[in-house]
Amino acid sequence: MAFTWVAAGRRVELIGPVHISLTNSANCASGALKPCPQHSVERSLRVNQRRKSAITAALEVWCHSNDMSRKTLLIVSLLGVSAVSSLLDGLFFQFAMASRPAIAVLADTLLAFLLVLWVVADSKDHPQVVRPFDYGYLVLMIWPLYLPYYLLRTRGAAGLLSLAGFVGVLFMGFIIRLVIYSCVT
Repeated sequence: MAFTWVAAGRRVELIGPVHISLTNSANCASGALKPCPQHSVERSLRVNQRRKSAITAALEVWCHSNDMSRKTLLIVSLLGVSAVSSLLDGLFFQFAMASRPAIAVLADTLLAFLLVLWVVADSKDHPQVVRPFDYGYLVLMIWPLYLPYYLLRTRGAAGLLSLAGFVGVLFMGFIIRLVIYSCVT
């Protein structure tokens, strides 16, 4: 939301939480701070929207055009990171090269963060889940123990199928190495 005031012949426009622009406003009355009717809020919002990064704008357009929720975006990201990590593991194994530990640590950390973000986003749709103030941090600290409990509590027996899917995604690199090993020998 943008606000426009006039003070001492200058127009003060608050566009966002940090941005302040000062411009001369000869047509507006000077004096104490008061709203300026000549400058619309809509124009300020358009200016603020132009300041977004291209990646953020493209992601917002893509998500809204496909009716993709945040949970779906997190699952797609989880699958993408797992697929790329598994592909790299498989290529390293195929060519008998030592795997890079930095890549494995980065992929595992990213998978854990995406999984925790999905649990936090999904828990907002389930009123039976009690969410304390630091719920995301708690899930991050104990996610291997909490994930099976959460899936069983929110989905019942179907949560076991979801748990099997998440375990499959997490161990996809190992599964690909097994497939490559069985095909080579």
